[in-house]
Amino acid sequence: MNRAFIAITLPREVRERLKEKQEEIKMLLEGDSVKWVEEENLHITLLFLGVVKNKEKLIEKLKKVDQSSFSVEIEEVCYFPEDKREAKMIWANVNDKEIKNLLEKIDDSLEITPHITLGRIRRWEWQKMSLEAVPDIEDYLGVSFKVESFSLIESKTRRKGPDYDIIEEFKLK
Repeated sequence: MNRAFIAITLPREVRERLKEKQEEIKMLLEGDSVKWVEEENLHITLLFLGVVKNKEKLIEKLKKVDQSSFSVEIEEVCYFPEDKREAKMIWANVNDKEIKNLLEKIDDSLEITPHITLGRIRRWEWQKMSLEAVPDIEDYLGVSFKVESFSLIESKTRRKGPDYDIIEEFKLK
């Protein structure tokens, strides 16, 4: 198995809104300093697992997660970390109590920040820009949708970018 992660897939209309936000930010940035995530690959990352040795055991564990469906709000778009010079990505923050409850049921030993990666910063290009040229992008998004499942997803690295395959989807109550 390639690298895997646990995520919430996004409805089409949410992905479209995030794509619009990507386009707005692209217009503010110089050059090719960000590798943007393709619209079809946008998702809420809950937990990055890396290489999973025992996929069947993990699937059985995830099937036992007892959680009701819930609504979630994608709050703001910003750099991560917040320091523009040190930023590694542009993401949409998802700070939601119900997502944190779901995360605790999946793995309560980790302190994780659920997020949607919109783009990964290319350090060598980013460092060429003066700090004044790095735009302020912080913006409230306020997009909500109902979460009815989460998924175990496999990431296959390709030259054109990653391909994501859903290994298994886990329905919430």
